[in-house]
Amino acid sequence: MNKSIKSTLKKYIIKFNVGCIYCGRKYNKTRRISADHIQPKEQGNYLDLSNIAISCDICNSRLKRNMSIEEFIQIDPRIKTNIQTYLNKIKKIIINGESYYHSIKWIEKIL
Repeated sequence: MNKSIKSTLKKYIIKFNVGCIYCGRKYNKTRRISADHIQPKEQGNYLDLSNIAISCDICNSRLKRNMSIEEFIQIDPRIKTNIQTYLNKIKKIIINGESYYHSIKWIEKIL
């Protein structure tokens, strides 16, 4: 996934007031926005829109790190609710003619 798509996705997340996919918190000066690989790239997963979620830098780099989404959900059951809220809020986001929601709705199967 190229940087312009990540940048566009981040702008839409802010425009539609969508919080972090994992904790649900909104972004500010102390909680910065980050593009997270839903399934870690270290585990050989792909780098396209269907594997990118917008999270806060705390959840992405300090908490989730290299865990799969299934492993991360086991840490705190509230993460499931936050992911569902995220999915509901992103339904209007279209990037390069592609629905972001339809790209990552596969996550619902693991909730």
